[in-house]
Amino acid sequence: MNKSAANLKINKLVLVGRDKNYVVEFHKGLNIIYGDSDTGKSSILNLVNYLLGSKNIYMYEELEIHGKEALLEVLLNGELFTIKRDIFNPNDFIEVYPSSIEDMEGTFPLEFGPDYKKTGPNGFFSDFLLESLNIPLIEVKQAPTKADSKTIRLSFRDIFKFCYLNQDDVGNRDMLDRKNFSVFTKNKETFKFIHNLLDTQILQMEKELSEKRRKKNELLAEYKIISTFLRDAKFETEDSINHKIEQISLELKFVEREISKINTTLLSDTEKFEDLREDILLLEQQISETHVGKSIKETQLEQNVRLRKEYKKDIDKLKAAIEIKEALPEHDGELDLSCPVCDNAIVLDSHDNTIIQYEEQMLKNEIKKIKSRIDDIDGLIIEQRNAVYIFEDNLRKWKNELAEKKNTLDMNTKEIISPYLAQRDEMMSKRATIYETKQRILYFQKVRTKLNKLNHNAETIQEQITELEGKLEGLKNGTPEIEQVIGDIADILSDYLQIIPIRNAHGISINKNSLLPVVRNKDYHNLTSGGLRTIVSIGYFISLLKYGANNNTYLPSILMIDTLAKYLGTNDTSSNADIIREIFDDEGLKDPKKYVNLYKYLVSLHENLSDTHQIIVVDNQLPRGLEVTLKQFVVKHFSVDGIGDSKGLIDNA
Repeated sequence: MNKSAANLKINKLVLVGRDKNYVVEFHKGLNIIYGDSDTGKSSILNLVNYLLGSKNIYMYEELEIHGKEALLEVLLNGELFTIKRDIFNPNDFIEVYPSSIEDMEGTFPLEFGPDYKKTGPNGFFSDFLLESLNIPLIEVKQAPTKADSKTIRLSFRDIFKFCYLNQDDVGNRDMLDRKNFSVFTKNKETFKFIHNLLDTQILQMEKELSEKRRKKNELLAEYKIISTFLRDAKFETEDSINHKIEQISLELKFVEREISKINTTLLSDTEKFEDLREDILLLEQQISETHVGKSIKETQLEQNVRLRKEYKKDIDKLKAAIEIKEALPEHDGELDLSCPVCDNAIVLDSHDNTIIQYEEQMLKNEIKKIKSRIDDIDGLIIEQRNAVYIFEDNLRKWKNELAEKKNTLDMNTKEIISPYLAQRDEMMSKRATIYETKQRILYFQKVRTKLNKLNHNAETIQEQITELEGKLEGLKNGTPEIEQVIGDIADILSDYLQIIPIRNAHGISINKNSLLPVVRNKDYHNLTSGGLRTIVSIGYFISLLKYGANNNTYLPSILMIDTLAKYLGTNDTSSNADIIREIFDDEGLKDPKKYVNLYKYLVSLHENLSDTHQIIVVDNQLPRGLEVTLKQFVVKHFSVDGIGDSKGLIDNA
């Protein structure tokens, strides 16, 4: 069952590279990506998130060296789209094609602004996603308790936070930006909107219905104008255009075969064209030298990207040193502190501790110097990347020239060449004419496709209007109470925690103020065990998904989780380090059975929700004993030793 109308399914991710493309295909239900560290697993979800409107992308060195742009084929409430985005320029317009990746060239793209600061020719990308998923475009109060509070747009990015549990947020005390007051306040308002709990929900929905009716009328009016014009201009019908494309494609194939036959006849070798041979040798030498130059520049580019990464690590270490120094009180001798994670005692000697001895200004000056070096390296990276592009352009140009000269040499070395050349020129001229005609007809086909799309969009909006009218009627008859909603979500979370299971699974609820989990009557951020927070944070997001599957919500039908095994015992608990950890593991979360049960729960979700929902999980390994069961769900397995599908997402090396 799927009560939520926001059906979002990812079909395919393509990272377009300089040398080749890197493809990840997904299916409905459960999808698992696993493998060794630093193989690009998390970057797959990061790219998906970026293509769904995130401002930032994690630019690790292989991606920066080999990547160019990214494509995402998605289904939005059953409508197929391909989203295209430049990975180096997040502020550029986002292109959306109403087609599959394979059929992009046959459609006109829409261009959207990446955020509400920049309007694209077709509007904002967030509005496109919301409208395609039939989620109302609304504004929420910045200060909900104030009657005169200013309002702010609610974006798709706000909603998608409840669909993507990234690696940093799994088990994080401050999940969903708890410590950032303004962001967390908006997150809570977003939660209420998703579950139809806002006081202004009915008013906002009526406004959205009015806007959708206006857009439908605009589309129908535009359809009428264009169709009337095409009819008056005696524009060919869609069937006629398709028939002509089929016929002209057959003609083109025939001409290509005839040209191929003539070329085969003309290919030979004589001694009459020594100058042409010398040109060929020179081009081959240029190409060889250019390959060497390109390889050198690529090596320099890789070295500088890695060096910049190391400098950034150094800055992080120096910043951490400053934070530690600021956090430590002025004190001579030993300091007794407790660890914020395990509560064990930490003893620091101010005389021996180098962090305490260094002056803060000295550390800040060092950070400034390193940032200056990074700026210099950034300039070199841009220069070297551009140099690689120039090498690639020269290689393409010279290879094309070489192919032409070789072809000319072969054709002109036939004894009786003139008749064949004349015949070939005639056929090539005919091919050019046919190709030009085909391109013109394909353009007409695009126009017809766009016209059909207008009518289809109007029908889709009418379906959305009908659906929203039903939801509005339901809200008017009885708006859901927040206690009932969070109670139902808490029940789902409680069942999940019993299945894993955790110790002392009692006092489980959803805090009415923070809208975050409570376990053992403790708020989520007060849970001291990182492993327990991992299990609870995953369970919270799963509970939201399951609640949306059975109730009218605006939560998209997708869940992405990065690294389930964080802070948990997995397959190897026999090492000395793990035995030591077990001694201090009061929660029993190092027991690999809990890790197994977590995956079994995901399989049960697949069995119940696979027709309507999609779950994408990234992890370092599969639970021992479930490899065969989970094999059907694995979409990518990366292994540096070559055991998996490949060595990584970017597997050039």
